[in-house]
Amino acid sequence: VYTWSKQQDMSIHEQRIVLRILEACQAELKGVKLKDYAGTKRKFEHGLWDVDAQMHVSDVIFSGRDYNEIIAALDSLAGRFFTYEDDEEWWKCGFISNPKYKKHTGIITFRVSNDLWGVFTKFAKGYREFELNKALALPTGYSLRFYMLMSGQVYPLDISLDNLKERLGIPADKYK
Repeated sequence: VYTWSKQQDMSIHEQRIVLRILEACQAELKGVKLKDYAGTKRKFEHGLWDVDAQMHVSDVIFSGRDYNEIIAALDSLAGRFFTYEDDEEWWKCGFISNPKYKKHTGIITFRVSNDLWGVFTKFAKGYREFELNKALALPTGYSLRFYMLMSGQVYPLDISLDNLKERLGIPADKYK
């Protein structure tokens, strides 16, 4: 059982950081060396306890260069937790740790726990590359959450509009 704490409250930028991590996990599954990943400034290097990640702000923010948004996203994501539990163990860790923004370079760095990287790698096996590319291109948090909710459906989803709004994190009094 995996639990993302308050996933529906994640900003679009936080969700895009998580999707970039999943994208790197997917590349690793294909045997791509993560130091040279995608010919970009993105790097993911395995350490003893963590994976050190580096990417450019443009990998997370669509347009403009409002660096306050990226700092807010890094800060917020560093405060969110992921919980894992099965018959053998229970653990909890932050999505990212040690976030940094290198001013005037557009480079952000952070660490991902090896435990979380392992879970994300298993999760990435279920995502096809085009699905991640589509998800990364979505402009809002609501559209991204809707895509993630619907893309995994094998059977028709029969839910009420109120339940859908709840799953997307839309306040109950909005859009009456």
